[in-house]
Amino acid sequence: MPENTLSVAVIGAGMAGRTHANAWRQVRTVFGTRGVPQVRLAAICDAYLPFATDAANSYGYERATSDWHEIVEADDIDIVSIVVANKLHREIALALMAAGKHVLCEKPLSDNLDDAAAMAAAAADASVVSGIGFGYRRHPAIAEIAELANSGALGEILHFDGRYWCDYGADPQVPIAWRYRGPMGSGALGDVGSHITDLAELVAGPIASVSGGSFATVIAKRPPAVEGLAGGRGAAGDAEATETVENDDIAEFNMHFASGAIGSISVS
Repeated sequence: MPENTLSVAVIGAGMAGRTHANAWRQVRTVFGTRGVPQVRLAAICDAYLPFATDAANSYGYERATSDWHEIVEADDIDIVSIVVANKLHREIALALMAAGKHVLCEKPLSDNLDDAAAMAAAAADASVVSGIGFGYRRHPAIAEIAELANSGALGEILHFDGRYWCDYGADPQVPIAWRYRGPMGSGALGDVGSHITDLAELVAGPIASVSGGSFATVIAKRPPAVEGLAGGRGAAGDAEATETVENDDIAEFNMHFASGAIGSISVS
């Protein structure tokens, strides 16, 4: 393999995993080639092998696997995107960093503070590059707003009002999936709220405290999913059967920033 080539794998072949797979393929087309190494598309992993195989074939990756340990142990892989259910992030990320692989982990980093702290500590001690998939801060318009705010061009920031409203779960016939229950998912707050919270701090600085949190689960039951369904989108199974939704559909809270500014966030 040429010296200026980095080999990439993606763990997770659902909606977001396929997005990562395509993004790695596009690196040199978007950012040009000067100073950018060649990217070798090595492997796609998913616990449901047909997803991994389909993504590998669709985006030009060399191989597919259903066992993420194979990615950890592979000598020919340098960089790995982790794009799986939140509860799995810590085990996979720690194993990859211990194996000397660079890691891009999707948000939210974890479903709990202990796991997140352990991952952050491991990243600080590791001799690899690591990051979290907060992609919106890379959008040119948002980056420009942050620059204007941080440079003082907008004056003193007094109030931040952030909203991230989606409709991918609005249909009660959207089937149950990991994002809708337990620690594998995170509900609206962790799923889309993590993005807008990151942007709040990007623009207005560190959040010092939060208050007034409100949560609602407005679709309490969903039909079961067909085998291998990704990310809570797609076809449902038995229309007569239902399973209980455990995570929030809507979340709102208020906050005080370290700067003295106040704000609110609403996600759905």
